[in-house]
Amino acid sequence: MTSIEEQFNGKKLLVKKLIPFGFTKEGSNYALVREILGGQFRLEIRVGRGKKVSVKVFDNDSGEEYLLFSVLSVQGALVEFVPFLVENPGLQLV
Repeated sequence: MTSIEEQFNGKKLLVKKLIPFGFTKEGSNYALVREILGGQFRLEIRVGRGKKVSVKVFDNDSGEEYLLFSVLSVQGALVEFVPFLVENPGLQLV
């Protein structure tokens, strides 16, 4: 299993599709922030200089980054759900 960031290596980023998909422009970067799992967590996908992609999940109760998401060996509903969201960008999250 590889990290989500590694899954973007070698892929062509179509910057013109970021805004229509829901990303917002922040200076020279783009960001997509969504509440997931009934608002318990916040998913942040950021595309920076050099088209580097960063994906982080935050616990909304504590405001801290949900570090288990970043640990490759961890299994669980949230850890498996977020890569699914990233791989299926047409999904509408509420």
